[in-house]
Amino acid sequence: VRPGYPFAAPATFARTSGDPHPRADAMVTTLAKVALVVRVADCVPVLLADRQARVIGVAHAGRAGLLGGILEQCLAVMANHGAEQIQAWIGPHICAGCYEVPPDMAEKAWQAIPATESRSKKDTPAIDLGAGAEAILVDRGVQVTCLDPCTSCDPRFFSHRRDRGQTGRQAGVIWLENP
Repeated sequence: VRPGYPFAAPATFARTSGDPHPRADAMVTTLAKVALVVRVADCVPVLLADRQARVIGVAHAGRAGLLGGILEQCLAVMANHGAEQIQAWIGPHICAGCYEVPPDMAEKAWQAIPATESRSKKDTPAIDLGAGAEAILVDRGVQVTCLDPCTSCDPRFFSHRRDRGQTGRQAGVIWLENP
């Protein structure tokens, strides 16, 4: 990774045929006036910044990414660019009450990240993605602000589950101004 160059986390990096732009679950940059965007419709959008080090990042923390370490990877890349005092903002995502999953999927998530353990509104196994993301960040010394209404409960937001896959996406955007 070259200093300042936008970085896509390698574990989730993929290109589509003919598309010159990387698609990833996380990006980090030190470049001023380069916007990083994360789009979601139930997954957890995480915006990250170290104002002193002038490093920013975004992460798309869905179930697979969260359990696969996307936040840890993003934080590590930020640290490699000098970030020491990171702030994070967790945006709107599906709540645990609406994120019902099969018992075996829930057990795997709960074992990997205990803070994800929850029950749905129907009292079935559920995964609390927001609590899991927050726990990972706080455990690594990140100051976290949660701005996280439920995308499924609140009709102002797009929700993949509520709308059965026929929906748009919210976007979280972060950028650095000139010094």
